[in-house]
Formats: sequence, C-alpha cells, structure tokens
Amino acid sequence: MITVHNLDNSRSFRMIWLLEELGLAFDIKQYTRRADNSLAPDDYRKLHPLGKAPVVTDGDQVLVESGAIVETLLDRYGQGRLQPEPGSREWVDYRYWMHASEGSLMPLLVLKLVLNRMESGAPFFIRPLIKVVTGKVNAMYVNPSLSKFLGFMNNALTESSWL
Repeated sequence: MITVHNLDNSRSFRMIWLLEELGLAFDIKQYTRRADNSLAPDDYRKLHPLGKAPVVTDGDQVLVESGAIVETLLDRYGQGRLQPEPGSREWVDYRYWMHASEGSLMPLLVLKLVLNRMESGAPFFIRPLIKVVTGKVNAMYVNPSLSKFLGFMNNALTESSWL
C-alpha cells in the first residue's frame, strides 16, 4: 500500500495529486508541525531523519525528495502516462524541468519565504534593520533571479503546452 505522509504546510499535496492522476489507491497519514519550532514532529522524523517533506512509503520502502518520488512512482505505476517516451527529445526536456524546478527555482522560493519570515518574525525594535537587509537581498539577488527564471520558463511555454 502507498502512503503519503502529509506534513502540514509542506509540498506533500503534489504527491497526492500525482497518485490521483495515476488512479492509484493510497492512504494519507497526517502530521502536524511542532508548535515550538515549526519543525516535523518526532514520529515523522522516524520516517526521514531530516524531517523533510514529502515522504511516501510504498510497501516497506521509504521514498523521499520530490523529483525522485515522482520518477519512481511513474516508473513503477505510470505505464507510460504523464511522461514522454524515454530517450525522446521531449524526455530530455521533461527531465530538465523536473530537476530545474527543484534545483534552481525552489531554492529561490525558499529563500524568499525565509526572508519574509525574518521580517515578520523579528522583534519590533530591530524589524526596521531586518527589513533593510532582507530588502537588499531581495532587490539584489532574489527578485532578479526569480524574474529571470520565470521569464525563461514563460519563453519555454510559448513553444510547448507544458514543461
């Protein structure tokens, strides 16, 4: 049986979406982040010592890392659906976007999230200083990098219906 270990406020929903698209039976086990530090609870960390999401179990095998989970599930259960023919030109592009989304885009989005949380979570008296620092990092690096990547992605979508 496949189980999605759904850590709240994570990207686990993407695995649920994939399993629904594949028409596979699966269970969802819900986990709530710790109130003291917003990290994964101890029972979740037993699945994955780093407490990262998503985690999917397929029988007794624990699958981690979004791209690897998607590729594994498609290889096992996809029967050629939801991915191009291996070795084709489209396959190369598919693999590129699978890894670019996690390796290039996601770090920028996480950095933006962390900087925003730094601003909102800072004590009142240092919040103006934090906003200056995070504003400069966003202006000098994060926003231009995101804009460039999203423009690149938009251009790719002018040539294809999907990534």
